Amino acid sequence: MSDLSFRLLILRKLIRMGGEGLHWLGNIAIQKLVYLLENVYKVDLGYTYGLHHLGPYSFELAGDLSLGEQADLWRSKTIQVESPFKSYHGMQYEICEDSGIPYEIRADVQGRWEQVEPAMKALLSAIGRCTGRDLELYATIHYLRTVQDVPEEDLWDVLHILKPKYSLDEFDKGKEKLKVIENDAKAHFTAAQSTPV
Repeated sequence: MSDLSFRLLILRKLIRMGGEGLHWLGNIAIQKLVYLLENVYKVDLGYTYGLHHLGPYSFELAGDLSLGEQADLWRSKTIQVESPFKSYHGMQYEICEDSGIPYEIRADVQGRWEQVEPAMKALLSAIGRCTGRDLELYATIHYLRTVQDVPEEDLWDVLHILKPKYSLDEFDKGKEKLKVIENDAKAHFTAAQSTPV
């Protein structure tokens, strides 16, 4: 099986689980979930990220999301999203149940999924039923701190310049929530390391 096929089928499982764990699952939420899964929970799915106006963003992941839709692994639809800040149209992903994936391929992917699934469950548990906006904030703070090496004392100023939509109170709450997520990831990693094979 090609790496691309493998990634698409793992994404399909992530979309299913994320759709059950979040209020809604669109582009922002998937991008940020996968970013946190890879960069905080250390699950290597092979995506690289740059800073985008909506936070850490992977063009490879965006391409895979488009390919998966073309292959009828999932579909997206535009929905009206209500938030405390505004009402807007957002994209919602859902799994296509009759995708015709051969059993042998499903079995191959299941072995890898058994390594990814506990980290995904831990991440969804740590973030709670948050919004794409919340995920964008957590992932952006993490990216600025760890990839861009922004010093802690400058973090608010840099975030505020990049994303003036967030208040100082949201930033403070986002930093605290990110700390919870990071602590959970450390506990998850430690537990995974101590589990006998």
